[in-house]
Amino acid sequence: MFGVSLYDIVINLSYLLFLVGFALKDILWLRIVIIIAASVDIIGRAWLAPEPLYSDIIWCAFDVIVNGFQLVMIVRERSTLKFSDEEKHLHKMVFRNVPELQYRRLLNIGAWQTINDATVIVEQNKELDSLVVIYEGLAKVEVNDTVVTYLRNGNFVGEMSFLSGNLTTAKVTTLMPTRVLTWKKSVLQELMNKDEELLMAMHSVFSGDLLAKLTKHTSGTTTVVQK
Repeated sequence: MFGVSLYDIVINLSYLLFLVGFALKDILWLRIVIIIAASVDIIGRAWLAPEPLYSDIIWCAFDVIVNGFQLVMIVRERSTLKFSDEEKHLHKMVFRNVPELQYRRLLNIGAWQTINDATVIVEQNKELDSLVVIYEGLAKVEVNDTVVTYLRNGNFVGEMSFLSGNLTTAKVTTLMPTRVLTWKKSVLQELMNKDEELLMAMHSVFSGDLLAKLTKHTSGTTTVVQK
């Protein structure tokens, strides 16, 4: 009555593997585990079931084919990933929570710039058109011509306005030649909307940046404002 057949064990193992796969954050390992799970399911339904369940076998086979194709594309893309020393340092400093594949996609749509001192990066009460991260340099943040904080290496400029869609609430001006990486707002939003893994990773990055600013604020070294 309570006997468990080999078929039941194999099918439940495939369900467990599917569950593990969908819980994985790394898309490469997700694809690998899903392929294994679908393959185990095929074995159970083709050779261990009282009668072969052909419709289920066909759908699982499609799972293997589709995920196998995506796996090959991911491996090929990752095998060609190369980063300059500057890009590696920025990843370690700011984007360590972003997988290398998604980081490469970010770099591909971004533009490196060296901005002269006394240059306004963001105007107050304006619609944000670009998101900026400071790689090396210094900028001051002003609200109604009053300096409220300073932004340094690893800080974003305009992330709150980028996330909220509201007008900027501060003016940001460089105080020295400043090396930055910039993204057009519309292009970055489009990429993030298409790539869920990147979307989650970027929200983690923004949260870390905000937490660092709040920590400085509580220590009395700076004031946090929405830019």
